[in-house]
Amino acid sequence: MTDTKEVANLKDASVEEQGEFLKSFDTILCDIDGVIWSTLSSIDGAPDAIKSLRSIGKQVFFVTNNTTIPLEFLVKRLQEFEMKQNEVLRPDLAIIWYLKSINFDKEVYIVGVKALKDTIKKSGFKVHEDEGDQVEETIAGVIKAINKLNPKVGAVIMDADLNVSFVKLQRCVEYIKKNNAIFLVGGWDPVLPFADTFLIGPKYFIQAVEDLSGKKPLTLAKPHDVFHDFVEESIKDLHPERVLFIGDSVLTDMTYAQKFGHKKLLPLTGCTSKEEVTNWKFEENLKPDYYVDSLRDVHIIIQELKKKNVL
Repeated sequence: MTDTKEVANLKDASVEEQGEFLKSFDTILCDIDGVIWSTLSSIDGAPDAIKSLRSIGKQVFFVTNNTTIPLEFLVKRLQEFEMKQNEVLRPDLAIIWYLKSINFDKEVYIVGVKALKDTIKKSGFKVHEDEGDQVEETIAGVIKAINKLNPKVGAVIMDADLNVSFVKLQRCVEYIKKNNAIFLVGGWDPVLPFADTFLIGPKYFIQAVEDLSGKKPLTLAKPHDVFHDFVEESIKDLHPERVLFIGDSVLTDMTYAQKFGHKKLLPLTGCTSKEEVTNWKFEENLKPDYYVDSLRDVHIIIQELKKKNVL
């Protein structure tokens, strides 16, 4: 019989249940956007929660699909979390890890933001830069634009791109088909939380290139297998059953945790609402062990359990 029990709020669990849950993991993989950060500032109570988790011996890593800002700036922006660069795991770093693992020595064509291109360049790979993506709106103009290809390009990388265009997408297709370029994808999310709305995610543009090129991409982001390989190689002695994944997305975070045998905590500060949790319409096995209104609740629970000598 399928288990259809309701998802419990960690705050409402008994002291014994809270203590048992917090003792059931050693390592935390924590998403960033919608969990500890919201567009321009940290989410209230999140820095205290991360500090409290570390204070009871938990090892915290930050796992995000967002590569739109440079890693150094991300760490500086989130300095209240006492984050270190080697604690951040994201698609741009996974892509670099993968390209090095296959001894890639050609040029790469990137549909993505400047920060992603700069990161790939700094790692030693040559990034092909287009002279422009404006096309003359004639048959001759389109033919000229999409056939202006660099024969040295051997990889296409797609991620979130705020300046995505028809020409960029079509060139991806042409490089994959004519140069037999490998097709790599970083962030693939359908929506990107932004201020009080959601931006169109790169998933739809990636799908178009996949459909037209006939080539399935290798995705180096949550919740995909190769990204997990990167995570396991980055964190030594990782024991899946002793890992907690904290994330706001069912489709990326809870799916990742389920696939790789981790415990699951879902805060309601991002893209999943209380209604979606109480009226669960996703696959049953994606249900988190607990949800919290925000990570502030985790901080409060830990402090209370310390007073009661449970932790």
